[in-house]
Amino acid sequence: MAFAPAMAAEGAAMEKCYGIAKAGENDCGVKDQHSCKGHSKANMSGQDFKVVAKGSCETMGGKLAPFEGTGTAK
Repeated sequence: MAFAPAMAAEGAAMEKCYGIAKAGENDCGVKDQHSCKGHSKANMSGQDFKVVAKGSCETMGGKLAPFEGTGTAK
């Protein structure tokens, strides 16, 4: 498992960005809505996230925490 430290370092440089994922392009499930990556049925849902480079979320129009409604991805 020589790749584990590299993956951990990459994860540290990433963050969850809510409200920017198009339908079917989310990176994880949402409690009480769907259970898996790619299952979102709504564009820019404030409950779905994509993993992006740390520090880039808000410039993309997203938020760092889940929210009600939809985002305004740029």
